[in-house]
Amino acid sequence: MMDTAFWKDAWEEARTSSSLYQTPVDPDKWRAFWDFFAPVYARRNREDREFHNRIVDHLVSRRVLRENDRVLDVGCGPGTYTLPLADHCRKVVGLDTAPVMLETMQGEAAREGMGHRIAVDNREWAAIPESPDYDVVFGALTPAIKDYACLMKMNRVSRRYCCLISFKGRYHSTLRDGLWRWIMDCDIHSMAFDTQFPFNILYHDGFLPDVAFFPYERTVVEDAAYVKQHFRRYFAIFTQNRGHCGERIDAFIDEHAENNRVQDFQHGVLGVISWPVGN
Repeated sequence: MMDTAFWKDAWEEARTSSSLYQTPVDPDKWRAFWDFFAPVYARRNREDREFHNRIVDHLVSRRVLRENDRVLDVGCGPGTYTLPLADHCRKVVGLDTAPVMLETMQGEAAREGMGHRIAVDNREWAAIPESPDYDVVFGALTPAIKDYACLMKMNRVSRRYCCLISFKGRYHSTLRDGLWRWIMDCDIHSMAFDTQFPFNILYHDGFLPDVAFFPYERTVVEDAAYVKQHFRRYFAIFTQNRGHCGERIDAFIDEHAENNRVQDFQHGVLGVISWPVGN
Protein backbone atom coordinates (compact mmCIF):
# COMPACT_ATOMS: atom_id res chain seq x y z
CA MET A 1 0.00 0.00 0.00
CA MET A 2 1.45 3.35 -1.07
CA ASP A 3 0.79 5.35 2.08
CA THR A 4 3.00 7.71 4.10
CA ALA A 5 4.93 4.82 5.63
CA PHE A 6 5.66 3.38 2.18
CA TRP A 7 7.07 6.67 0.86
CA LYS A 8 8.97 7.35 4.08
CA ASP A 9 10.70 3.96 3.79
CA ALA A 10 11.24 4.39 0.04
CA TRP A 11 12.97 7.73 0.64
CA GLU A 12 15.21 6.17 3.28
CA GLU A 13 16.07 3.32 0.91
CA ALA A 14 16.88 5.80 -1.88
CA ARG A 15 19.21 7.66 0.46
CA THR A 16 21.03 4.65 1.88
CA SER A 17 21.50 3.11 -1.59
CA SER A 18 22.72 6.37 -3.14
CA SER A 19 26.32 6.54 -4.37
CA LEU A 20 26.64 9.73 -2.31
CA TYR A 21 26.00 7.91 0.98
CA GLN A 22 28.25 4.86 0.66
CA THR A 23 30.89 6.50 2.85
CA PRO A 24 30.23 8.14 6.24
CA VAL A 25 29.13 11.75 5.87
CA ASP A 26 31.94 14.09 6.94
CA PRO A 27 30.49 17.57 7.59
CA ASP A 28 33.94 19.18 7.75
CA LYS A 29 34.92 17.90 4.29
CA TRP A 30 31.61 19.02 2.84
CA ARG A 31 31.99 22.43 4.47
CA ALA A 32 35.51 22.82 3.05
CA PHE A 33 34.26 21.86 -0.41
CA TRP A 34 31.39 24.36 -0.34
CA ASP A 35 33.59 27.16 0.98
CA PHE A 36 36.13 26.59 -1.80
CA PHE A 37 33.34 26.56 -4.39
CA ALA A 38 31.56 29.68 -3.05
CA PRO A 39 33.02 32.41 -5.33
CA VAL A 40 32.54 30.33 -8.50
CA TYR A 41 29.06 29.28 -7.36
CA ALA A 42 28.11 32.95 -6.88
CA ARG A 43 29.36 33.85 -10.36
CA ARG A 44 27.37 31.00 -11.90
CA ASN A 45 24.30 32.19 -10.00
CA ARG A 46 24.64 35.61 -11.60
CA GLU A 47 24.86 33.94 -15.01
CA ASP A 48 21.79 31.78 -14.24
CA ARG A 49 19.75 34.47 -12.49
CA GLU A 50 17.01 34.51 -15.13
CA PHE A 51 16.31 30.80 -14.49
CA HIS A 52 16.14 31.28 -10.72
CA ASN A 53 13.91 34.33 -11.17
CA ARG A 54 11.44 32.25 -13.19
CA ILE A 55 11.04 29.83 -10.31
CA VAL A 56 10.56 32.60 -7.76
CA ASP A 57 8.09 34.35 -10.10
CA HIS A 58 6.12 31.09 -10.22
CA LEU A 59 5.91 31.09 -6.41
CA VAL A 60 4.83 34.72 -6.38
CA SER A 61 2.11 34.03 -8.95
CA ARG A 62 0.73 31.26 -6.72
CA ARG A 63 0.78 33.54 -3.67
CA VAL A 64 3.27 31.28 -1.95
CA LEU A 65 5.39 34.41 -1.50
CA ARG A 66 4.03 37.77 -0.37
CA GLU A 67 5.72 41.11 0.01
CA ASN A 68 5.55 41.24 3.82
CA ASP A 69 6.82 37.69 4.30
CA ARG A 70 9.76 36.71 6.46
CA VAL A 71 11.41 33.76 4.71
CA LEU A 72 13.93 31.16 5.87
CA ASP A 73 16.13 29.80 3.05
CA VAL A 74 17.50 26.46 4.25
CA GLY A 75 20.90 25.59 2.76
CA CYS A 76 21.09 28.93 0.99
CA GLY A 77 24.64 28.68 -0.36
CA PRO A 78 25.86 31.99 -1.83
CA GLY A 79 22.30 33.24 -2.27
CA THR A 80 21.11 31.23 -5.28
CA TYR A 81 17.49 31.86 -4.32
CA THR A 82 17.98 34.15 -1.32
CA LEU A 83 18.59 37.13 -3.57
CA PRO A 84 15.62 36.51 -5.93
CA LEU A 85 13.41 35.87 -2.88
CA ALA A 86 14.49 39.17 -1.35
CA ASP A 87 13.25 40.96 -4.46
CA HIS A 88 9.71 40.00 -3.42
CA CYS A 89 9.75 39.61 0.38
CA ARG A 90 10.35 41.82 3.40
CA LYS A 91 13.19 39.74 4.87
CA VAL A 92 15.06 36.57 3.92
CA VAL A 93 17.29 34.71 6.36
CA GLY A 94 19.89 32.52 4.68
CA LEU A 95 20.74 29.40 6.69
CA ASP A 96 23.96 27.55 5.86
CA THR A 97 26.76 25.72 7.67
CA ALA A 98 29.50 26.98 5.32
CA PRO A 99 30.72 30.40 6.55
CA VAL A 100 32.36 31.42 3.27
CA MET A 101 29.09 30.72 1.46
CA LEU A 102 27.34 33.14 3.81
CA GLU A 103 30.08 35.76 3.47
CA THR A 104 29.85 35.45 -0.30
CA MET A 105 26.08 35.86 -0.17
CA GLN A 106 26.44 39.01 1.92
CA GLY A 107 28.82 40.40 -0.67
CA GLU A 108 26.38 39.60 -3.47
CA ALA A 109 23.54 41.21 -1.51
CA ALA A 110 25.58 44.36 -0.93
CA ARG A 111 26.48 44.52 -4.63
CA GLU A 112 22.76 44.46 -5.46
CA GLY A 113 21.82 46.93 -2.72
CA MET A 114 19.85 44.21 -0.92
CA GLY A 115 21.85 43.95 2.30
CA HIS A 116 19.06 45.42 4.43
CA ARG A 117 16.66 42.66 3.35
CA ILE A 118 18.95 39.70 3.95
CA ALA A 119 20.32 38.16 7.16
CA VAL A 120 22.50 35.09 7.70
CA ASP A 121 22.39 32.19 10.15
CA ASN A 122 25.46 29.93 10.35
CA ARG A 123 23.81 26.85 11.88
CA GLU A 124 22.58 23.39 11.02
CA TRP A 125 18.90 22.91 10.14
CA ALA A 126 18.73 20.64 13.21
CA ALA A 127 19.64 23.61 15.43
CA ILE A 128 16.71 25.78 14.31
CA PRO A 129 13.98 25.94 16.99
CA GLU A 130 10.75 24.17 16.09
CA SER A 131 8.57 27.25 16.38
CA PRO A 132 6.66 29.06 13.59
CA ASP A 133 9.01 32.03 13.28
CA TYR A 134 8.77 32.41 9.49
CA ASP A 135 5.95 32.99 7.05
CA VAL A 136 7.65 30.75 4.49
CA VAL A 137 10.30 28.05 4.86
CA PHE A 138 12.16 27.44 1.61
CA GLY A 139 14.82 24.93 0.60
CA ALA A 140 16.43 24.29 -2.78
CA LEU A 141 18.63 21.29 -3.55
CA THR A 142 19.68 21.15 0.07
CA PRO A 143 20.99 18.02 1.80
CA ALA A 144 19.48 19.40 5.02
CA ILE A 145 16.01 18.14 3.96
CA LYS A 146 17.03 14.53 3.57
CA ASP A 147 14.23 12.51 5.20
CA TYR A 148 10.73 12.49 6.67
CA ALA A 149 11.70 14.15 9.96
CA CYS A 150 13.56 17.01 8.27
CA LEU A 151 10.65 17.55 5.87
CA MET A 152 8.05 17.64 8.64
CA LYS A 153 10.12 20.15 10.59
CA MET A 154 9.58 22.64 7.75
CA ASN A 155 5.87 22.63 8.60
CA ARG A 156 6.55 23.44 12.25
CA VAL A 157 8.90 26.33 11.51
CA SER A 158 6.57 27.98 8.97
CA ARG A 159 3.42 29.94 9.72
CA ARG A 160 1.96 29.79 6.24
CA TYR A 161 3.77 28.05 3.37
CA CYS A 162 6.72 25.82 2.56
CA CYS A 163 8.62 25.23 -0.66
CA LEU A 164 11.12 22.48 -1.44
CA ILE A 165 13.02 22.28 -4.71
CA SER A 166 14.54 18.93 -5.61
CA PHE A 167 15.45 16.91 -8.67
CA LYS A 168 12.98 15.01 -10.84
CA GLY A 169 15.12 12.06 -11.80
CA ARG A 170 18.86 12.31 -12.12
CA TYR A 171 21.08 15.37 -12.32
CA HIS A 172 23.73 15.00 -15.03
CA SER A 173 27.18 16.56 -15.24
CA THR A 174 29.46 15.21 -17.96
CA LEU A 175 32.60 15.95 -15.95
CA ARG A 176 31.40 14.66 -12.59
CA ASP A 177 29.76 11.57 -14.10
CA GLY A 178 32.84 10.77 -16.17
CA LEU A 179 35.18 11.28 -13.23
CA TRP A 180 33.00 9.09 -11.02
CA ARG A 181 33.36 6.22 -13.50
CA TRP A 182 37.10 6.89 -13.78
CA ILE A 183 37.75 7.08 -10.02
CA MET A 184 35.10 4.79 -8.52
CA ASP A 185 34.94 2.16 -11.30
CA CYS A 186 31.13 2.41 -11.51
CA ASP A 187 28.41 4.81 -12.62
CA ILE A 188 27.11 7.31 -10.10
CA HIS A 189 23.56 6.62 -9.01
CA SER A 190 21.46 8.70 -6.65
CA MET A 191 17.74 9.24 -6.24
CA ALA A 192 18.15 10.50 -2.67
CA PHE A 193 16.72 13.92 -3.47
CA ASP A 194 14.06 12.96 -5.99
CA THR A 195 10.84 15.00 -6.02
CA GLN A 196 8.62 11.93 -5.79
CA PHE A 197 9.48 11.22 -2.14
CA PRO A 198 8.63 14.52 -0.41
CA PHE A 199 5.68 15.12 -2.73
CA ASN A 200 4.04 11.77 -2.00
CA ILE A 201 4.75 11.98 1.72
CA LEU A 202 3.04 15.37 1.88
CA TYR A 203 0.10 14.14 -0.21
CA HIS A 204 -0.48 11.04 1.90
CA ASP A 205 -0.03 13.01 5.12
CA GLY A 206 -2.99 15.17 4.14
CA PHE A 207 -1.21 18.27 2.87
CA LEU A 208 -2.07 19.89 -0.47
CA PRO A 209 1.23 20.02 -2.35
CA ASP A 210 1.56 21.64 -5.74
CA VAL A 211 4.45 20.74 -8.01
CA ALA A 212 5.82 22.43 -11.12
CA PHE A 213 8.76 21.24 -13.20
CA PHE A 214 11.53 23.39 -14.63
CA PRO A 215 13.97 21.74 -17.07
CA TYR A 216 17.37 23.34 -17.26
CA GLU A 217 20.66 22.87 -19.01
CA ARG A 218 23.87 24.83 -19.07
CA THR A 219 27.43 24.55 -20.26
CA VAL A 220 30.06 25.88 -17.88
CA VAL A 221 33.67 26.53 -18.82
CA GLU A 222 36.36 26.92 -16.15
CA ASP A 223 40.15 27.03 -15.90
CA ALA A 224 41.59 23.52 -15.73
CA ALA A 225 43.59 24.37 -12.59
CA TYR A 226 40.43 25.35 -10.74
CA VAL A 227 38.51 22.27 -11.95
CA LYS A 228 41.28 19.99 -10.67
CA GLN A 229 41.11 21.53 -7.20
CA HIS A 230 37.31 21.49 -7.26
CA PHE A 231 37.11 17.76 -7.95
CA ARG A 232 40.04 16.89 -5.67
CA ARG A 233 38.00 18.34 -2.82
CA TYR A 234 34.78 16.73 -4.03
CA PHE A 235 36.17 13.21 -4.36
CA ALA A 236 38.08 13.48 -1.07
CA ILE A 237 34.62 13.21 0.54
CA PHE A 238 34.03 9.77 -0.99
CA THR A 239 37.48 8.20 -1.39
CA GLN A 240 39.16 7.95 2.01
CA ASN A 241 41.01 4.72 1.16
CA ARG A 242 41.78 5.19 -2.53
CA GLY A 243 45.38 6.08 -3.33
CA HIS A 244 46.55 8.38 -6.14
CA CYS A 245 43.04 9.80 -6.55
CA GLY A 246 44.33 13.34 -7.06
CA GLU A 247 46.70 12.29 -9.82
CA ARG A 248 43.93 10.42 -11.61
CA ILE A 249 41.66 13.46 -11.41
CA ASP A 250 44.39 15.69 -12.84
CA ALA A 251 45.01 13.27 -15.70
CA PHE A 252 41.30 13.11 -16.54
CA ILE A 253 40.98 16.90 -16.56
CA ASP A 254 44.11 17.32 -18.68
CA GLU A 255 42.67 14.86 -21.20
CA HIS A 256 39.46 16.89 -21.47
CA ALA A 257 41.02 20.37 -21.39
CA GLU A 258 41.50 22.60 -24.40
CA ASN A 259 43.80 25.61 -24.04
CA ASN A 260 43.74 25.04 -20.27
CA ARG A 261 39.95 25.37 -20.17
CA VAL A 262 37.46 22.61 -19.39
CA GLN A 263 33.83 22.39 -20.47
CA ASP A 264 31.07 20.70 -18.46
CA PHE A 265 27.53 20.12 -19.72
CA GLN A 266 24.99 19.98 -16.88
CA HIS A 267 21.30 19.24 -17.19
CA GLY A 268 18.30 18.02 -15.23
CA VAL A 269 14.75 18.86 -14.19
CA LEU A 270 13.88 20.69 -10.99
CA GLY A 271 10.66 19.86 -9.18
CA VAL A 272 9.31 22.85 -7.25
CA ILE A 273 6.97 21.63 -4.51
CA SER A 274 4.96 24.20 -2.54
CA TRP A 275 2.26 23.64 0.06
CA PRO A 276 0.31 25.44 2.79
CA VAL A 277 1.28 24.21 6.25
CA GLY A 278 -2.34 23.74 7.36
CA ASN A 279 -3.71 20.33 6.39
